Amino acid sequence: MAINGEMAGWFAFLWDTYISDSSEEQTMIQILQNVKNIIQNKGSYITLIELQSIPTKDEDFKRFYNKPFPTEDLEKIINALIKMLEGTWDLTNYDMYINYYYSRVIVIPHSS
Repeated sequence: MAINGEMAGWFAFLWDTYISDSSEEQTMIQILQNVKNIIQNKGSYITLIELQSIPTKDEDFKRFYNKPFPTEDLEKIINALIKMLEGTWDLTNYDMYINYYYSRVIVIPHSS
């Protein structure tokens, strides 16, 4: 649901069927560390061109991600996932404020 251009949501990683032992956990942590390094090398934002070029079947993706995305916020998410996999996540509040709001595109029909 979006109100005044602000949207709240959640996501869940159902990794239990894919990560079954500590070796697979370590592999996933390494993958997340590599992704974090790639994101850090992008600078402050993932560009709009890069966001719009991500292949997806989600029809709303390109509409919601229509401006650069702050890499700092992605790093927060990745760090939390790493801590959860390591078993060092000690927070009870799972809320993460992500500083990203999509811009609505308003189409005004041309009249003759």
